[in-house]
Amino acid sequence: MNYYYINTDTDALGYSPHAKWIKHDRAFTSGDYQEFGEGVLGKLEPGDILFMYANQRGVVAAGRVSEPWTGSSYKGADRLVYQYTEYTEYRIRVDWYLPVVHNPIHPEDLREIIGWTPPRTLQSITDTNKAKRLLREIRSRA
Repeated sequence: MNYYYINTDTDALGYSPHAKWIKHDRAFTSGDYQEFGEGVLGKLEPGDILFMYANQRGVVAAGRVSEPWTGSSYKGADRLVYQYTEYTEYRIRVDWYLPVVHNPIHPEDLREIIGWTPPRTLQSITDTNKAKRLLREIRSRA
């Protein structure tokens, strides 16, 4: 089991789609297939823990990857999040079992717990003790 931050892509959409992520039990990316499909979702394995990071809000949920990425891509009306863009959408099933949307872990708190905030779409948290501390904090707020 690995721990990751995954960013909701507020910059590309102009808003954070975290409510849609939770509603559809998925994590989403878009853009180049190799970079954002294979390079992000393709790295994830069932059982991995994801911390959903929304820019300027912080961590709004924790979830567990439910199944491997299928390699599927979605365009046009088949998109759930990126429907008002020209981007191709990729998604993976995630059980967002700890939503903390109304009491998120703010970026300042993340820096205290982990030591940094995520600069990329998917960022590994290699210090498992810090990742477990973040998970405990989310559980206390859920």
